Amino acid sequence: NGAARNITRVQLEPRTGRGHQLRLHMASIGHPIVGDDMHGGRAGVPENGGRLCLHASKLSVDAWCKGMEGGSGDEHRICRVE
Repeated sequence: NGAARNITRVQLEPRTGRGHQLRLHMASIGHPIVGDDMHGGRAGVPENGGRLCLHASKLSVDAWCKGMEGGSGDEHRICRVE
């Protein structure tokens, strides 16, 4: 269609679990995520079908786990689940 494609793939690592952290940061430095209607990422649309191009390759959460190595099995601790 002749439209310029000024798109770059980047790897981002969020530091908090706050919603929209990556989307807001990228938009604030003038590089919104493709398909992000809320923060100005209309570049690449409709080529991407109008979808937000933000994907995770790995997820992890902190959760309560029962039993500790060498303990009685009744203790609870926080562990990382990946």
